[in-house]
Amino acid sequence: SYRALFTCILECYAESKGKPRLGEKTPHHALFTETLSEWYPGAKIIHLLRDPRDAVASLKRMPWAPNAILENAGIWVVFNRAARRSRHRPGYLPVHYEALVAQPEEELTRICAHLEEPYSPEMLLQDKQGAGTYSPLGTVTTQRLGKWREELSTAEIALTEWAAGHLMQDLG
Repeated sequence: SYRALFTCILECYAESKGKPRLGEKTPHHALFTETLSEWYPGAKIIHLLRDPRDAVASLKRMPWAPNAILENAGIWVVFNRAARRSRHRPGYLPVHYEALVAQPEEELTRICAHLEEPYSPEMLLQDKQGAGTYSPLGTVTTQRLGKWREELSTAEIALTEWAAGHLMQDLG
């Protein structure tokens, strides 16, 4: 079954990294939080919310992302609406990216409490990767906060806000 295959992949990955707990952070899985919640009763969903303008500016730099501002803003809207469908579940926790990088200890403590895992200051230690190297496993930093102001044109900002503005307000 798809569930068995997905579980096997998660278990193998966790085992290969020496981790006792399964986790997954693929953005596209936001589209399936309800299915995943049914497959894994009691699952915890951490909905990481990021300013769509920063998300669009970041996607502009990714070779695999669409090369269209409006499409990338639309992706942000679709993924966030989808993840938000699970907000009625006790395992759902919204986390603002900006708060996470600005107050990492406070936000990680809150996330750990939600996950029923102990917080450890070692979670804040920098990784050993080179600066400027992108990695999905890399350390979260304030480096990219507000970069949209430098990297998006006035027209691109307007398009992003037009496409995502209503949800930006709803999500704070």
